[in-house]
Amino acid sequence: MNILIKVSGEVLQKEGDGILDMDILRTVAKEIALLKEKGHNIAIVMGAGNIFRGRALTDSDLSRVRRDTMGMIGTTINGLALEGVLQQLGLPTKLYSSLKAPNVITYNPLTAKTHLEEGEIVLLSGGTGSAFFSTDSAAALRAAELGCDLILKGTKVDGIYDKDPNTHDDAQFIQSLSFEEAIDQNIRVMDQTAFMLCKENNIKIKVYSKLPFSNVHRALEDNSFGSTVSN
Repeated sequence: MNILIKVSGEVLQKEGDGILDMDILRTVAKEIALLKEKGHNIAIVMGAGNIFRGRALTDSDLSRVRRDTMGMIGTTINGLALEGVLQQLGLPTKLYSSLKAPNVITYNPLTAKTHLEEGEIVLLSGGTGSAFFSTDSAAALRAAELGCDLILKGTKVDGIYDKDPNTHDDAQFIQSLSFEEAIDQNIRVMDQTAFMLCKENNIKIKVYSKLPFSNVHRALEDNSFGSTVSN
C-alpha cells in the first residue's frame, strides 16, 4: 500500500522546549522504519508548526505571501532533519522540496513516484510551493500525484468531532463520514481543498491522536481507532 503520513512540526519538539528534539526525531524515524518493515511504501509531508506557521503574525506588516513562504521554508528544515536521522538508520530516502534549496531535490511528481514505488521513503517539504495553501492541501495534492491510497493525519485530539472537544463538553465523536458530509458540515480537521482533492481521487483519510507517534501503527491497522473520511 502507498501511504502518506502528515508529520506535524509539533510532533518533533518537546512541548515548550526548543525547535527540534533529537530523541523525538529518532523515535519518529524508528516508527517509520517499522512501517517499512511491514511492506508499505511511505511518503511523508512535513509540517513546520515547531518553527513557524504561515498564519502567524497576522497583525504584522508582513504579507500573507511572505508569511506562508517562511512556513514552507520551515518544512524543509524539518525534512532535512528527519532525512538525516532516517539515513542514520540505513533507510533509503529522497527529500523533495517545492521550493529550491541546496542539497534538496526540487519536487517532480514523476521522479518522486518512481522513488516511492522503488521502496524509498519520500519526504515532501515546501508545502505546495505556493502561498494560501495549507500543508493539509499539500498532503492531499501529493497523495494524488503519487498514487497514495491513504493519508494518515495526526491531530491534537483522538479523531473527528462535530465541534471542538477542547471548548465544548457536548462535542460528539464521529468515527466515519463521507467527504460530502465533511464538506457540508464544514469539518475543520482538514481544509476544504484537501477534502475535495481526496474525494476526487478516492484517497481515504484517517484522523487520530498524533501523540505518541506510535499511534500511526494503530491508525493504519485498527479500523475502530480514530476517524475515517472516505467515499
